[in-house]
Amino acid sequence: MKKIISTLLCAAMAIGLCACSGASGTGDDNKSASEDAENAAAVAAESGDTLMENKGETTQIVSTDKGDVEGFVATASNGESVYCYFGIPYAEAPVGDLRWKDAVEKSAWEGTLDCTAGITDQPSSYQWGTNLLPYFETLNESEDCLYLNVITPSQSKGDDLPVIVWFHGGGLFGGSGSEEIYNKADLPTQGCVIVTVTHRLGAFGLLSADLLGSEEGSSDAGNFMMSD
Repeated sequence: MKKIISTLLCAAMAIGLCACSGASGTGDDNKSASEDAENAAAVAAESGDTLMENKGETTQIVSTDKGDVEGFVATASNGESVYCYFGIPYAEAPVGDLRWKDAVEKSAWEGTLDCTAGITDQPSSYQWGTNLLPYFETLNESEDCLYLNVITPSQSKGDDLPVIVWFHGGGLFGGSGSEEIYNKADLPTQGCVIVTVTHRLGAFGLLSADLLGSEEGSSDAGNFMMSD
């Protein structure tokens, strides 16, 4: 577990340093920092289980306070099963009248929500700085991005497992909770529930303007990302 955490921290630090270099460095500096961040991300991505490659045919339905969700069962490299629920909405889509407004709690849905699609198919906020970190371009960008993913080693409510909630890096202008690097089986097989969160970024999440602050539902103008 220490190796896994260390690898993720190294990747996060590399991305953070890359963002800082991009603010004031030369073109060559930016290119070098971008390559360093991509290499760190590649190393971290190579470690651990790729859940979609180990996805089984079995699905699992659980009940939440908003409705039922259906996930899938994947097999980790050690033979243990983990349960994956990708793309659970935690707030209403911040589009239309809800654009540049505080997050609104998700309403209950009818029927069963299909959360069996691949992790990279899940929506991510629109990205800025793709010239700095080109792999951001591979994300499925959308304003409708307020979703989370859950990977758990158990379906029993009585297991009382620790929960790790992960908010991705990216300098507040890029990245996603649905990057494959953050959604692995390693930690769940150690007895943790992993929750990865995607939220608004850049202007959609952090724009501050007097007009926005005066509108109803926008009391937190400039901090919409925080309200997510």
